Amino acid sequence: QQKSISLATERGVDLVTLNVGQVCGPALSPDQINPSWEPFRLLANPQPGGSVLSCTSPGFCDVRDVAAAHVAALGLPGAGQPRRYAVAARKESPTYVEIAELMADILPERNLPKKVDALPAAVQHLIVKGIGLGDKSTAELLEGATVPDGKTLMVDVDPMLKDLLPRPREVKTTLSDWLENQKSYGHVV
Repeated sequence: QQKSISLATERGVDLVTLNVGQVCGPALSPDQINPSWEPFRLLANPQPGGSVLSCTSPGFCDVRDVAAAHVAALGLPGAGQPRRYAVAARKESPTYVEIAELMADILPERNLPKKVDALPAAVQHLIVKGIGLGDKSTAELLEGATVPDGKTLMVDVDPMLKDLLPRPREVKTTLSDWLENQKSYGHVV
């Protein structure tokens, strides 16, 4: 990013960076499958035991809001200095525990558990290690961020709300729209 900032400054170009977290929402076509949706598929069809990872990727956002933020960024007045925006549904990233509980509300016919537990910290550590991310906690993987047990990552959305997207979609709306979209395309969710 520093190289981009340096090059933009050197050439007199306005640089606007949009940092987008985990994206979800309706797909444009039936053959569009996104690997980032897999956690949501798993939470809509929980495995025996039902425990989940405690934290999700920071910056959960709706794909339609990401598109709108990009369009809004094109219309920003020149600032003469690089700007960076986090694009997210809200300041507090939803946890997988919260998303699992939202799935239970959205899909009442599946009798999903209304309350789920986070996996113990030691198990989460093994999962992170097992998927090749090294011997680090989720917080360490995110450049030294600290995440107290039972809490989630915070995203500074105030600049986005002010300049790009004053009313991003709610997490539950995004998940509900994604599920309906996937079903309409005949995908098993």
